[in-house]
Amino acid sequence: MRFSRSIVFFLCVCGLITMSPIALALEERPTVLEVEGRIASALNDWTTAYENLDRVRKTLDEIDKGVKVNATQEGWKQLSSQYMKSAQKINEIAMPEIPGGLFIVSAADLSSCRSRAAALPKLDGYLKAYGDAISSTKRIQVALDGGIKQAAEADKVLRSIAELNLKLSGDPLFQSIFVWNWFDIENNVLKSLATASDALKKKRKLTEYWLTLHEKEKNNLETNILLAKSASCSVDGTWRGSCTITGNTYSVEFRILKAGNGLACIRTVPAPQSQCNGISFNPITSSITFGYTATWNSGNSKQAINLAGALSNNFDQMNLSISGTPIQNGDSPWSGSCTARK
Repeated sequence: MRFSRSIVFFLCVCGLITMSPIALALEERPTVLEVEGRIASALNDWTTAYENLDRVRKTLDEIDKGVKVNATQEGWKQLSSQYMKSAQKINEIAMPEIPGGLFIVSAADLSSCRSRAAALPKLDGYLKAYGDAISSTKRIQVALDGGIKQAAEADKVLRSIAELNLKLSGDPLFQSIFVWNWFDIENNVLKSLATASDALKKKRKLTEYWLTLHEKEKNNLETNILLAKSASCSVDGTWRGSCTITGNTYSVEFRILKAGNGLACIRTVPAPQSQCNGISFNPITSSITFGYTATWNSGNSKQAINLAGALSNNFDQMNLSISGTPIQNGDSPWSGSCTARK
């Protein structure tokens, strides 16, 4: 699998991954689904060979039982090449690559609260790609296990055929159907079967190594994502600062609270405190808006106050514009700006 240099740097600095020869490989390798398809193709050749072998066994059984058989067994002649073809296909299949290039995230993306909200879903996608690849590889293992089991069964069938061959070698019907050099074919088929079986076992062992490595990397990635998500990028808390309105500066304090799946806020300074009538925050753009009703002159003056602005990259400073709309007594509209820190 390939990592971008930036994410490798970030993960290594945090001590969350162990680099490996596979992780650093530069060669192009197939995806897991492509490997799954190639394994299936190779095992299809394997199954065809086994079916030909099984037909030979059944024909010999019928001859042994005295059943008159009207058949030719040319399929036997293809067994050796079929097994060798299957072995070659399996040997040529490289272990897969998880497409990390689709989920590139830089250290800067994760260090900024403003960009982290957009970066984390990419890492979640990377984690899902790992999970899908691991599941697919486990399916590959099941298929390989089936091929290995079939190889053992084929070996037994070949040996039983060899015994029947000795028993039936003088039978005219047997001689009319099986017209070839038994010793040559038997040895070639057994050798090619052993070669193909060995290829299956080696590939099966390689998938174990691949799974162990990538399950570890998946766990490391999952830990990294949890750490990134737990970093302090929350807008809730107490924000203190000042607002400048028509040349006058006032101290302000806003308390932003988590409320279910959303947020609530209270303006605590200046007194009396006022509950916000609405608040919205976009973690990707860092934009924030909220409003409240301000009263003064013993409640005779009242304005609807709206604040809109954005948080700094690391969510530690709030820069807002403020506007007020008179509600009563013909007051002049307010306008100004506010700065507050957490």
